[in-house]
Amino acid sequence: MKKSINSLRKYKVNGVDQWLLESSNNSDKPVLLFVHGGPGSTLLPFSDGFDRFLRDEFIVVHWDQRCAGKSFDKNDIPTDLRIGDFVNDCVEVVKLLKDKYNKNLFLLGHSWGSLVALKSLDRLKAEVTAYIGVGQLVNVVEGQKLGFEFILGKASKANRVIIEKSLGSPPYKEASKVKVLSDYIMKYGGIFSNVSMDNLQNIAMISKYYSEEDWRNQARGFELSEKLLHLELEAINLIDEIETLSVSSYFIHGDKDFATPKTVLDEFLKKFESVEVKVVKNAGHFPFWDQPEEFAKIVCNIRDLSC
Repeated sequence: MKKSINSLRKYKVNGVDQWLLESSNNSDKPVLLFVHGGPGSTLLPFSDGFDRFLRDEFIVVHWDQRCAGKSFDKNDIPTDLRIGDFVNDCVEVVKLLKDKYNKNLFLLGHSWGSLVALKSLDRLKAEVTAYIGVGQLVNVVEGQKLGFEFILGKASKANRVIIEKSLGSPPYKEASKVKVLSDYIMKYGGIFSNVSMDNLQNIAMISKYYSEEDWRNQARGFELSEKLLHLELEAINLIDEIETLSVSSYFIHGDKDFATPKTVLDEFLKKFESVEVKVVKNAGHFPFWDQPEEFAKIVCNIRDLSC
């Protein structure tokens, strides 16, 4: 008999308390683990806004990674963070969920989370049924260069002069400039297409998962993670690093995403045979927010192809 699941709890993951939200209208379904972007940009408090199309078909899990959102501990602030720390955590979270539910498990990485998830696959061949990359991060600097070209193409002549002088072309030694670039890409429509920050803030205000302190911790964790991981992230180029896709892999990309431009993903996927990229129309870097129903249909189709 099917049961619903609605669990918000912390687990000890590699010695660090980390929070998971597990939700489903049918406990017989497979597991879908979201690995959020950022670093530090949690999806958990916004999940009711798009999970409603997924909870009949999956046990949907949102994980607040170390130093992010509910998992940020202001009494134990790290002085060093490495991408490898998050990869190790991802492996442990997947194994934890596999042991708990003993079901097919789909690993979905978004943006920064797609880097973490993809780098974990070699260690999860037995646990992961399929990988789903959304807004896949491949080559950070190349993506930034294309994003910079995008905003210059959208800006007025006067604003182009301001942008070129204040920001300059990538790469960036300062994490603050990456944030400015992202803000410009958002301003010119390369991150959100069908929603706005106001929409998301309205969802956030009524979220039952986060307290005011959790929101403050999300901001603290985002700033700290950006600072500590910036230089390592700037050096990432998966085209040179990833030689095989260890499990069945699928990619979903918004047609208006200029935070992680599709041309970089296409270059990466030339290394692999018969890997499909499903493009979501009228969607930016967050297709599950811009087009949640269409996104859910694609994910369910991936499940049907994989199980």
